[in-house]
Amino acid sequence: MLDKQMLLVDLPDELIQQFSHIAKLLGFAINTVGRSMVSHYVEQFSNAGSTAIIIRYIQPEQVELSRLTTNAINKQYHLAVSSKLTTELELSLIASGFNGAVSADANAVELLQAANTLLDEHIHYSQAATSRYVLQNKRVPSYQNSTKLLALTTPKEQQVLSLIWSGLTNEQMASKLGISINTVKMHIQNIYKKTNIKSRGQLFALTSDHG
Repeated sequence: MLDKQMLLVDLPDELIQQFSHIAKLLGFAINTVGRSMVSHYVEQFSNAGSTAIIIRYIQPEQVELSRLTTNAINKQYHLAVSSKLTTELELSLIASGFNGAVSADANAVELLQAANTLLDEHIHYSQAATSRYVLQNKRVPSYQNSTKLLALTTPKEQQVLSLIWSGLTNEQMASKLGISINTVKMHIQNIYKKTNIKSRGQLFALTSDHG
């Protein structure tokens, strides 16, 4: 099995064509499947240690059925595509552990940008959705999650966590902490390994309403 895989789940034909082109540009093998086969392929990718982008066609009523576990294997990135992408849907997708979302009306350049954003280990959501999520949740983990994170991470990693929950990019964190971007990435990877989390999207999902 190739070490770069793109899995297209329930996508319309026109989106399959666009993502097939993107997969070729990125050097990814492509697989087109129905929802019932997702877990089978994800397990295969995990066993092979493949970098994988799982792209799902999602409608608002399907979000709960598509909820992701928070112990997903590293290097798997989940992108939702929807013809009814709203801020409310994006908030639900964040809570469900997706790494990003894009409208089904997006052009090829926007779809490629979304894929590259995930591969760079950033989330891909609208500013309106991320800002609202920050305000609603105040980037504070629940008591149970907070206790776990404090027990598993170093003080420097906790600083990085706090800045991630504030919505900062790797570059902004490096500037604020006076360290290199590579050091920021190292801290983030250490956090992922220690907490069995693989993405900013899943870190977002650990937060709960502060009030």
